[in-house]
Amino acid sequence: MTRLSSLCVRVLFFALAFALLEVWHGGLLSSHVVFDLVLSLTGGVLIGGLLVWMSGKMQLRRFDYSILISLVLFVVGRLSNYVEGLFFTTMFADLSVLTAAVVFALLLSFVEGGLAAVLFLPESHERSLFAESSTYFSERRWSSWL
Repeated sequence: MTRLSSLCVRVLFFALAFALLEVWHGGLLSSHVVFDLVLSLTGGVLIGGLLVWMSGKMQLRRFDYSILISLVLFVVGRLSNYVEGLFFTTMFADLSVLTAAVVFALLLSFVEGGLAAVLFLPESHERSLFAESSTYFSERRWSSWL
């Protein structure tokens, strides 16, 4: 199997797993499961393609890569929607409902991030996310944040 076909198979596997997790998260009893599945498959292919491109540029250990991808998927994909739902809807009637939704979404994001690290990061690297972040922030001037 060529490298390109291997990457395509991994992207499609990630897209299928991503779509199934998203549909499961959204609710299987919804009236528009097929539409959600098609949208999630499309999103999974796009995210998988982006992760293939990123994995060649990021020289992080597999664990650090999975943590980074999980947090990005969580903040961009779910937490922003929950904050919007908290302030502009009555979806979260109680703080415990919001907490449960955030914890479940965080766990789901870690599953997706772990899957991405296994599928898209073939070799292990020695660079640590913490060490790279501290180097970056130590070289940046405080005035650049303003």
